[in-house]
Amino acid sequence: IYLLKYLKAEHVEQLEEWCNLRCGDIIFDSTKHGWSEENNEFSKKIFNKSKVCIVIENEDGEVFGCYVHSIIDKIGWDIRDENAFVFNLESNGRHPTPMKFDIKKEECDRAFCLFPDVYDLLFKCGYDILIYKENNKSWSCCVQNKYSCFDYRGVEKALVQNPGYQNGSATPKRFIVIQMN
Repeated sequence: IYLLKYLKAEHVEQLEEWCNLRCGDIIFDSTKHGWSEENNEFSKKIFNKSKVCIVIENEDGEVFGCYVHSIIDKIGWDIRDENAFVFNLESNGRHPTPMKFDIKKEECDRAFCLFPDVYDLLFKCGYDILIYKENNKSWSCCVQNKYSCFDYRGVEKALVQNPGYQNGSATPKRFIVIQMN
């Protein structure tokens, strides 16, 4: 029930179908927990966790994110994950239904990275979603180009309306991390 305060029931069902797991607790909520350089609770909350969904709502009302199946047991190093994927749940009408995009097999070694406290970046999913710490959140972006780690199958503007590097396209209004069970 708590999760339904943040996501529509059909989005919860969609995440559970894609992950083949049930949505559990919200282990991080950007409106309640720190994610700045000075107070980075995000890293503490997800370190040594596996099977997590990071769901981001940007300032344009788009809802997208990533799923990390592997254990997040490194800081500052990429995590290998053959089961990682990115997704959109709300695209402001660009796509009629939520969409999931699997990691390219040759990019599995770059699925996810949790950055150290001293970095401006908070985390990245491949080279595709880059979320900066709260102090610099307007740099957050989604990038979709030839270097993308996820297979968009020809779908343009798959995650956000204006993909591009450090252009604010993914500036979080709020994001949560769901422990999948």
